[in-house]
Amino acid sequence: MLRTTQLIATLGLCVASLSVSATPITYGLEFEVQYVDTQMDTRLQVGNRYSGSLTVDDGILLADGINKVGSLSAFRIQMEDVMWDLHLESPLNEFLGFRGPEGLGSSSPGFDVVGGSVTNLRGGVFGSSDFPFVDFSTNSHGSLGRRANACGANPTYCGNAANYFSTNNLLGVFGGSMLVYDVPAPRSFLLFLTGLLAIAAYRGRRSFRQE
Repeated sequence: MLRTTQLIATLGLCVASLSVSATPITYGLEFEVQYVDTQMDTRLQVGNRYSGSLTVDDGILLADGINKVGSLSAFRIQMEDVMWDLHLESPLNEFLGFRGPEGLGSSSPGFDVVGGSVTNLRGGVFGSSDFPFVDFSTNSHGSLGRRANACGANPTYCGNAANYFSTNNLLGVFGGSMLVYDVPAPRSFLLFLTGLLAIAAYRGRRSFRQE
């Protein structure tokens, strides 16, 4: 009985520590092509959907806000064979940095947090010499429109059309809608339930041995 009580107490401390420490949360990204200004690859077509994902510490969710900086542990976008990946070491990786709340070279893009969840990105991700890039929260056609409406002289806003994107990469110049969505992950109560099941299994084995 004493060992079981100790196991439950230890499990409780583990769950408590999880609740107060930063927990990485993952979001998926979906980009739907709605216009093409310049086509440089026949694979690029209106209606194409491209994907990505990011993992950010949940501390960013403590307060709602627009264009918030976050602590990223993973970030990836792929459009055909063009990709921007925060950590991938490959000649195919175009990632150089972010534009965001801290300006060019920000530690992350800007996050819009509404109702305790990330709902939109602002700023952008770019490659060497600012090419190839993806701009978030802009649906402006062409690079001139993009320059006028992205961050400009006011990096605290950094956008003009939430949930849209525009890009210039090896596929062409195009843009459309952008969706940021939750990727389900185990929560503390699931971890607690797993611990209870482990305790039950442990007690079951002890009872079997005693018989």
